[in-house]
Amino acid sequence: MYELIMNLCYSQILLIVCYLISFSHPQTTTTSTTTITTTPGCISSLGCYSDSNNRLLSYFPYSNSGNSITNCIETCIQAGYLYAGVEAYSACFCGNCLNLQYNSKVASNATCDQFTCPADNTQYCGGAWLITVYQLNCTNAVINCSSTTTSTTTTTTTTTNPYTPVTIGACETCEGGWSFLQATSSCYKYVSTPVNWTTAEYVCEMVGTNLVSIHSQTENNFVATLSGNTDIFIGLNHLSGQGTSPNCTFSWTDDSPVDFLYWYPGEPINAGVTSCVDPNGEQCVEIWNSKSNGQWNDINCRLARGFVCQYSVPMCTTTTTSTTTTTPTTTTTTTTNPYTPVTIGACETCEGGWSFLQATSSCYKVNKKTSQFL
Repeated sequence: MYELIMNLCYSQILLIVCYLISFSHPQTTTTSTTTITTTPGCISSLGCYSDSNNRLLSYFPYSNSGNSITNCIETCIQAGYLYAGVEAYSACFCGNCLNLQYNSKVASNATCDQFTCPADNTQYCGGAWLITVYQLNCTNAVINCSSTTTSTTTTTTTTTNPYTPVTIGACETCEGGWSFLQATSSCYKYVSTPVNWTTAEYVCEMVGTNLVSIHSQTENNFVATLSGNTDIFIGLNHLSGQGTSPNCTFSWTDDSPVDFLYWYPGEPINAGVTSCVDPNGEQCVEIWNSKSNGQWNDINCRLARGFVCQYSVPMCTTTTTSTTTTTPTTTTTTTTNPYTPVTIGACETCEGGWSFLQATSSCYKVNKKTSQFL
């Protein structure tokens, strides 16, 4: 039972991470020029199969909240594939053969009924590493990738970007689905799936971010509005156990300074314990939207909440070019010059009567008057 629970928890984390990554990373897809005849009227289910890193179906068109059996089948038909498969709630796969060298059919089709589809809760969209497969033409033969006849197929690989970058300034951008705050030059993403605090921070780290750290009233108001009236985890915690309860020492997960606090009246209280290090205490912090106007409450880290991830983007720097116009002033000075300068080059001169040597950049003069040195 413990192993099953752990697998389900891992699957939940995987789904959330995939959800966030779908907003931040380009996907590479392969489009085949081979013409395949598909007949929607002949679509049939092949049942539940195990899946692995060596995918049962090779083409991955999307993973998003629009997934359903119907939408996935339509996507694969339009792309010209023989098979479609739904997996792990939001993922759709297509292919022209099944990779049975690394994957196999599961005895019970109901094994794949772990998740309802996000776009149609009357349908099931597979499970964790479990894929329900549909055949898209009238033949019932299962084509095994490892036993197919080698044929010449021209494939064109294209890289598609599943998001449109939101350009804020010349150097400030947020990936699609993330919200930008000019005051902090940071991007924020609210995840509504409730998980414990440790899982929330882990998920943010998996996509190169942190649980949000808040340093001003403006930023707090912005973050609080992302989730409406829902309570959400932020990165503040006293898991280090420093301090004396209830005055425990809080810190942010990104190690930024704790220079702003917005506690609900009477908080924090670290309810139920007298030690800052006791895991049964309230070591983590939420924005208590359900009870306040964005104020904070310390809670047990094991409770489940939605959360907000945050990352910073380069702040624009403005280069100002100033042009200074100088009006030349002409000053006429009359000087009695005992010699006439001899100009040799742009910066090489000898006084009148002196001789210039280019090799030494020096001036020479012979004094013809004889003198006696004692």
